[in-house]
Amino acid sequence: MARAGPRKVARYSEQFKVTAVKLSSLSGVLIQDVADALDIHPFMLSLWRKQVREGVIVAKSAGPHRAAKGAQTMRRIAIRWHSGLNNQLQATHMKARE
Repeated sequence: MARAGPRKVARYSEQFKVTAVKLSSLSGVLIQDVADALDIHPFMLSLWRKQVREGVIVAKSAGPHRAAKGAQTMRRIAIRWHSGLNNQLQATHMKARE
């Protein structure tokens, strides 16, 4: 049952949105993985990607703190992606051995 009263809506900075879009555009990285790592809905990330393409959201230069945070997020996504790939390879190998 829905709660009464105003809903809490998260507000994200332009830099956060741009970083999320950049992460999702890396080769081999899925939108779902980026969304999970950033704790956002995949539809929101897809909307931001569209807004970046259309020039609605424009990248600003990142300070050293934001750059470090983006690098940490990229590492988390890379680890998740490699873990998934490893699981797929192991499953394929096990099927081949049967």
